[in-house]
Amino acid sequence: MIDDYEGPKEDKDLVKISKDLKALGNDSFKAGDYSKAMAKYTKAIRYLNEKPVFDDGDAEELIQDFYSVKIPCYLNRGFSALKLDRPQTTIKDMSSVLDMDLKYVTAADKTKAYFRRGSAYLKTATLDLELAKQDLEQAKKLNPKDPGVLRELENVNAKLLAKRNKEKKAYAKMFA
Repeated sequence: MIDDYEGPKEDKDLVKISKDLKALGNDSFKAGDYSKAMAKYTKAIRYLNEKPVFDDGDAEELIQDFYSVKIPCYLNRGFSALKLDRPQTTIKDMSSVLDMDLKYVTAADKTKAYFRRGSAYLKTATLDLELAKQDLEQAKKLNPKDPGVLRELENVNAKLLAKRNKEKKAYAKMFA
């Protein structure tokens, strides 16, 4: 796709370098080296951010190629962060994906972003069950049969129920 692009060489190079870094990140992720994977995805994103906005003259293929690398890098970096128990990074990266131009974000990308962000909310120090539930409900709307989403949503609902029951008992003691 990008090989047909006739725009400035630098933009084309940014995409190529970023694709190579993403591939290295994927290799590290598969090997279980999540820190190294995060570093490669971060570097790829940094290269892509060298072109923060697109000009009117930029070819649609170039824009698509940027997003086709940038979105998976954010998704994968966030997933690596989740594996490393860094939920705030995951929340930030998944929010970045969900804030991107929806023209370039697929339903599968959105499902992953909502699922991973919801899972990250469950790992935060404040254990934000309501936000986790909202995100997991969104993921379920996008992919109603995903077993991971359904399992995590069931987990959140169980925790919410336990929390409400605990609060009921506490209030019952206060007013008894």
